[in-house]
Amino acid sequence: MEYHNWHNVPESNIVFLGNVAYNTTEEQLRKMLELAGPVVDIKLVFDPQTGRAKGYGFCQYPDANIAASAIKNLNDHLVDGRNIKVGYADRKRVQRSFNTDGTTLGSVPGEAVSRSIGSLQVARLVDELGDAERRTLIEQFAQFARANPQEAREELAKNRGLAWALVRAMESEGVVDPGRIAEIKGAGYPQAPVPVPPPEAMAMAAAEAEAMVDETSEIDNVDVLRQLLSLTDEQLAQLPEDHRKQIVELKQQLQGSISVQLHTTLGTITIELYWALAPRTCHNFYQLAKQGYYKNVLFHRVIPDFMIQTGDPTGTGRGGASVYGGKFADEITKELKHTGAGVVSMANSGKDTNGSQFFITLAPTPHLDGKHTVFGRVKTGIKVVQKIGGVETDGNDRPRESVKILRAEAD
Repeated sequence: MEYHNWHNVPESNIVFLGNVAYNTTEEQLRKMLELAGPVVDIKLVFDPQTGRAKGYGFCQYPDANIAASAIKNLNDHLVDGRNIKVGYADRKRVQRSFNTDGTTLGSVPGEAVSRSIGSLQVARLVDELGDAERRTLIEQFAQFARANPQEAREELAKNRGLAWALVRAMESEGVVDPGRIAEIKGAGYPQAPVPVPPPEAMAMAAAEAEAMVDETSEIDNVDVLRQLLSLTDEQLAQLPEDHRKQIVELKQQLQGSISVQLHTTLGTITIELYWALAPRTCHNFYQLAKQGYYKNVLFHRVIPDFMIQTGDPTGTGRGGASVYGGKFADEITKELKHTGAGVVSMANSGKDTNGSQFFITLAPTPHLDGKHTVFGRVKTGIKVVQKIGGVETDGNDRPRESVKILRAEAD
């Protein structure tokens, strides 16, 4: 085991990770490191001759403030039975380990994607883009494919990074039938090195995606939704009946009178939703609950004095989808913050990667402000939340005995 002394090392956005178990994966570390904020890249160091892990690695954050938060809050965090050491990285050590200038680990958003890059890395890079950027990528390639079909096929066949970036963008935006995405991915996804997606299927999917992008409309602007609150009963009475019913229901949502009950193995939690400030996120959560999506879903991550997380039907922390068919954008506002226990917020893997997973805070978590969409609060059942937050967990923060949502009910 090689240890690293980070005392007197200048502050930066890259942190050193020490005391890592030899069988610990980068994805396991990512789960822990994302508690401080979005992660740009994680790399473990391996012996070039034997291929064996050296027991340390590095994590690159978007900025030094998040890195400082990681050092303060995550040093000695338990992963795979080891207390991971987290401190500022020595620039020269980064240079020697990855043959870079020491300011990056080598996978910076915006750089050209290597043709040997793994599909999981591609997915992370695309997830860091906004909705508009992902849709532009789809539209531009679709236009290119229509004008130059043979060249488009050849480019997809030789440029694996581009091919998988398009797959991820189409999947995230929900603009292609899931069956088509499954056909493109095949049984081997994800893996590295990246297999080549079938060019024919990709070209067809891109054309479908562009058509669906044109037809997709966003939810009404928040300011327009707020204006509905000012409508009087007299004004509503002048509207056609079907319109009046829709607006009355929407007003109830905006005023917080519609909530969701989570019936768990330890009791019931009632969640009040902030429809006026996070309408798309509330709609997603409300509809998933109404459709029975959260039935028998585990609380797969519990961290005392921090938060409890659930919403993934696979129970792994890597699954789940939104009602929009893929990932959707953040709705972060200055009015909603992680101010104390009982705040309900979306889990994500970076900017604009919301799906079905969410967490409930057990204490103030201001370092998550601006990074996760707050969309509700615990109205009743905070003692149930505290019970779940106090269950015994293993080294990966998973409850040793299953705690789950038995069913969810939407008023």
